[in-house]
Amino acid sequence: MLAACPSGVEGPTGGGGAGGEATPELTFGASDCGSCVADVCQSHVAACESDPECAVYLECLRACPLAEGGDADPACEAACPLPNAASGKGAVTALTSCRTTGEGALSCEPCGRTPAAHPLLSQTCPPPTATEPCARCEEERCCETRCNADCQAYASCMQTCGGMIDCEDGCAAANPAGVQELSRWLGCQVPLCGDVCASLVPGPCLECGLEHCANQFADCFAQPECFLRFRCGSLCGDDACFLACDDKYPESEALFSAFLVCVGQHCLGGPCSGKF
Repeated sequence: MLAACPSGVEGPTGGGGAGGEATPELTFGASDCGSCVADVCQSHVAACESDPECAVYLECLRACPLAEGGDADPACEAACPLPNAASGKGAVTALTSCRTTGEGALSCEPCGRTPAAHPLLSQTCPPPTATEPCARCEEERCCETRCNADCQAYASCMQTCGGMIDCEDGCAAANPAGVQELSRWLGCQVPLCGDVCASLVPGPCLECGLEHCANQFADCFAQPECFLRFRCGSLCGDDACFLACDDKYPESEALFSAFLVCVGQHCLGGPCSGKF
């Protein structure tokens, strides 16, 4: 049997009914908030349910008592077992983002939640000193995710590849720390500084995606595997290549799909023609 909310986390108990019996405690999964999240974040819930480790986390979350505002009790939620595999971690991240920064927070009034700022896009930075607009933006908005030595080495390696996927795969394998650093750097820089950094100017489809789906983009780029899946697809010219990228980075499926679904909802039929 899958784990429910840890027994050490207790919520309020109701008074007795007839015969002094305790009133059953309402859980998040059975609440108006939980029902709304299940509806609004349906694709993320389905992705979580399909991943064994995320499914354990989700069953625990559903069994949590309610906080005063109507959402799951934070102490119980924090004690739920998090996945070890990247695929499960991505599925939990995508679902949590929908609940806390996305449509769940915006649409689910019974949860009493104000949408939270994405941590990658709300960094705490000192006053900038640079005068050049791109460098100033990085100092002011992305100071916690700088592109340092490992990042620069990986980026330099990629620049020699001329867009060849096999070559870029070799760069990534040789410098995993650089992949993680570059992906987080881009996860902040592209949404927040793409308008002032000449090397980061997105095309019309990505620009639309960033306007509507910046949190999902940041979620993806905070996970190196999802960044590599994004980069792999950006080098493709046919469906077979896209499918090969999916097969190469299966652990990124939940986060990458969350971004694509959001882009599809807001940008297909406009600046996006069917392929991202």
